[in-house]
Amino acid sequence: ILLATANSSSGSNVSSRNNSAMVWLCLEFCDETPEQIRDHLLTIQQHRDVVRAVSFEKYTLGANSTLIDNDLTEVSFQLNEIGVETWPLLSSFPHPDEFIDWMRQVFENPAPFISSCIAEAQKYKYVGWNLDWEPTGNDVTDEDGLDYAKFIDTFAKALHEVGLKLTVDYATWSPIWNVTAIADTAADKLNSMGTYTSTDSS
Repeated sequence: ILLATANSSSGSNVSSRNNSAMVWLCLEFCDETPEQIRDHLLTIQQHRDVVRAVSFEKYTLGANSTLIDNDLTEVSFQLNEIGVETWPLLSSFPHPDEFIDWMRQVFENPAPFISSCIAEAQKYKYVGWNLDWEPTGNDVTDEDGLDYAKFIDTFAKALHEVGLKLTVDYATWSPIWNVTAIADTAADKLNSMGTYTSTDSS
């Protein structure tokens, strides 16, 4: 369980919810056992005063604008019972080389993917989605970065129409993140991954 993002208000009381955190559950993607997952859920419950939301591994993007459910431990029901916001992660793990090709496919045809995300969110009562796509190939271009920002904007606006939200994880080690363009999208919040990268420039 790792800290993903925090909100704070100067001079506020920690228990007031003005200081709060979104945490990340890696689950089986990090080889966690059922016992470890239960311990993480218990920790979240015990620190409900500061944990506002949880982003958890579950989904990835597949070929041809498909949403892939990785059949990890289902935690959204317990998290809803605890009373924290649920924000499943849309990840690129295990980072196949062809992931950038799949991204380009969804840039061209976003509707099937977005429709699947909306259906899943309504089924499991998610608050929104946490988008964390990290293509690792050497052929990512500046144009891909602009197209990614356009997709983010389209995705966020479609979610907003049905009362859902979108956060986006970003860094600087790849041209896929045009931070200026992403900042101009309708995404609800941007989460910097530079807090755990290996260089100061990230």
